[in-house]
Amino acid sequence: MRIYRLKSANKQFTDCNSFICSGLWHLIRICIEKRTIVIQFIGHRTIKEGIRAIVNQVDKSKEIPGTTIFDGVQSRKGYRLNKFAMSFTRPENREAFSSDEEAYMEKWDLSNEERRFIRLRDYRGLIEECGGNIYMIMKLGTCTGHGLYHVGAQLRGETFEEFLASRNASGAR
Repeated sequence: MRIYRLKSANKQFTDCNSFICSGLWHLIRICIEKRTIVIQFIGHRTIKEGIRAIVNQVDKSKEIPGTTIFDGVQSRKGYRLNKFAMSFTRPENREAFSSDEEAYMEKWDLSNEERRFIRLRDYRGLIEECGGNIYMIMKLGTCTGHGLYHVGAQLRGETFEEFLASRNASGAR
């Protein structure tokens, strides 16, 4: 494992905001420490190979119909929504949302559009229009009683029963 610093920094990874990106041939961790960006490559021998893998990972000229690429633009657009959904990792936040959804959404200062999609349980809209990350939106789905298969069916534009028929999971709910 190699750690590359684009500028010298004093703090370690344990005390910063960071995120991990993965692909078929690379795993990186990008950490912003004060005014320093730290890139940690795992799985490549040189930084050049890692950067080449990142640059070549997504060819935006080849669209995949019905697919929303979660990139930097989507990440910035959905930051507040995804932080809101991430809050459901704590039981007391799930309880607060279940008790009074409107007050909880107000606490997070969600936009009217984000609130509308949440009220409608429109997970596809949250992803496509609001920048929702699928992993965060799944937390919201689980909190509202819509598990993986319910959200998956909606994302594919199918009924729950149609979606279950395409799964090889007897008795799944």
